[in-house]
Amino acid sequence: MTMFSRVLDFSSGLVQKLFFPQAHLTFEESPLFDASAWKNYYHFDVVDVPVPMDLQQRLDQPCPHWGQFKVRQTHLLCLVPGGVTSQKIWHMAQAGNLSTSVEDKTLPPNPYWILITTKILPDSRSKSLLEQKRDLEVFGYAIPTVLEASVAKLALQASKKVQIYPYPAGCTRCQEEVDGFPVAIGSQDEQHLLAIFNEWNGLSGFAAVCRALN
Repeated sequence: MTMFSRVLDFSSGLVQKLFFPQAHLTFEESPLFDASAWKNYYHFDVVDVPVPMDLQQRLDQPCPHWGQFKVRQTHLLCLVPGGVTSQKIWHMAQAGNLSTSVEDKTLPPNPYWILITTKILPDSRSKSLLEQKRDLEVFGYAIPTVLEASVAKLALQASKKVQIYPYPAGCTRCQEEVDGFPVAIGSQDEQHLLAIFNEWNGLSGFAAVCRALN
């Protein structure tokens, strides 16, 4: 690790401890965010899809990332709309626009369910995308896309008034990159999402997403 990286790591950790104690709050069980929730909170029509059995069965299992909790306490079970870009989701939710164009890694034509952690994983900061991908695959998880991280943030903002992935220390890196840097998604304030892509992102951690089995 270079001296510059050490300084960034120390600075980021200090900012987290001093200014973002909410990143350490006790987990609170999150509601299921389905098609009716999209309609109720954002007036957005999403095709209703049943919750897949494999994801539903995980809810009462011990969390593989925070062993003292169950999955339902550390994750959000959420329906991701199909056929829309992350830019559309942000605009639709009046969360502000991405500050630059982000090309979505995938653009699923149909809605699908995810289980996604509401915090970045312990010890996930300062790891490369490849390192974290290998770590997550052991548990059947993946790095979230910008769309998935954005959807999770907007779902809990609406249903629980909870801000997840707080900027700067709690942002989650995603699969997409801009100018060679991974995009990190975070909560800028109560209304807005934030996307950043610079050298600071190498110190951001990762949320983890589990998608329904096909």
